[in-house]
Amino acid sequence: MRMVIHAVPFKQDGYSFLQVLSPVQVVLPIGQDQHRRVKVNALWDTGATNTCIPMKLAVAMGIPLGEATPLTRMRTTDQSYYCQFWIEFPTGEAVFVPEAVAVPDMRAKFIIGMDVISRGRTTIEPDGEGGVNFMFSI
Repeated sequence: MRMVIHAVPFKQDGYSFLQVLSPVQVVLPIGQDQHRRVKVNALWDTGATNTCIPMKLAVAMGIPLGEATPLTRMRTTDQSYYCQFWIEFPTGEAVFVPEAVAVPDMRAKFIIGMDVISRGRTTIEPDGEGGVNFMFSI
């Protein structure tokens, strides 16, 4: 199935971006046919290598934190931790994220990085109003 997300111009810290946001569910299996699910508004970030989850959300969901890794952002480097979970899209499709990163003090609630984006097919088309339609299918 194909998901269409309308992207709009956005400015932050003097930089201009096209912001692509969509609701997704973070899913953690906890037993046979049992899952913890949290709905988040995800920022699709083609400049992010890994999918990132706020540390507070990962801990609150009980997602086990793995190996430590430094995460370099535009201006800072933070101590972060690898973790694993599923992402479920509004289309009902889901992907397993084996090397997501739990990050302290994230501005965004959740970031979908190239580790997930590269698993699907993306198309970007102008919307005629200064934004674009970002389409993603698995």
